[in-house]
Amino acid sequence: MKITLILPIILLMFIKYGQSQVDTLNSVYSFVSPSLNDWGIAYDGINFWISDTENGNIYETSSIGSVLDSIHFNGAQIKGIEIENDTLWVLDSNITGDTVIGEFTYPYYSLYKADIINKTVLDSIKIVGVYTNSGFGDLWGLCLYNGHFYISFNGGYGPCMIKVNKKTHAQQPLCCTHLSGMTSIQDSIWAIGNGRAVVTTDGYTSFYKYYSRIYASDLAYDGISFWVVDMNSNNIHQLSPVYVSINEETNNKDAFTIYPNPASKSLTINCNAQKIYKYEIMNLKGEKIESEQSKNNKNHLVIDISELPAGVYLFSAQTNTGFYCKKLIKK
Repeated sequence: MKITLILPIILLMFIKYGQSQVDTLNSVYSFVSPSLNDWGIAYDGINFWISDTENGNIYETSSIGSVLDSIHFNGAQIKGIEIENDTLWVLDSNITGDTVIGEFTYPYYSLYKADIINKTVLDSIKIVGVYTNSGFGDLWGLCLYNGHFYISFNGGYGPCMIKVNKKTHAQQPLCCTHLSGMTSIQDSIWAIGNGRAVVTTDGYTSFYKYYSRIYASDLAYDGISFWVVDMNSNNIHQLSPVYVSINEETNNKDAFTIYPNPASKSLTINCNAQKIYKYEIMNLKGEKIESEQSKNNKNHLVIDISELPAGVYLFSAQTNTGFYCKKLIKK
């Protein structure tokens, strides 16, 4: 396999950790992880996928922690994972061989592709660890964004992220220090920085957005809240609700509408040509008030809210193209 390395000018990242300048995200719900050595988490729109760094398993679980199924990766030390439609991308932190580039020999790692429907491993991509601490491995986080994989790792004083072209597998070292888990949310990459920061990043610079009460290794987003893997216990936490996905499609009032709002008896939801297959209503404490999975995947719903107490709520809908969130006022 031909590996192309592109060496850009290295830019160092600096994150301000002033908690007074950002919102603090608390745990509003948690369940016990099926993994005793968990690290990575991903969300497929309905269920969660949680990796185990010791036994090579990735567990599919419900939002209350019930184990539904699993996929086994023989001999793998699984860290970061990412969902793309029906594909699960899996980062193996073990060194699985070496490769020669010029006069030097470098370790390489495996990025696996798996079918989450049939629970089978399909293929792998070779990731060359030019700047990693080869004695430890220590690949950490994985994100698929704009046709590229972003992989964070323990690089000591060197670059701490690799950008890999999904089609050509060309690799570009970046420098974005102290990031572990990552996920893509429509228009941006979100990550865990230094365990307690929830940040956005472009691979060079990270921007502090939230402070988390939970010391975490990875995160996923369900359209309303971040879910994180607790590094101090084998628990999965749902954090306080936040709005994080803002792009042209989400802001297009014709793409997703709720009316009337404020409302007293019922809500009408239109989502244009997209199909709604799940919606949730939560209060501002992050408590789930109502949740339903649509059986017919319609783009038009009418929801009875007459029994809801008056107040402010968060409404989210999962469609075949992404998440939509809006503030809901019940009169």
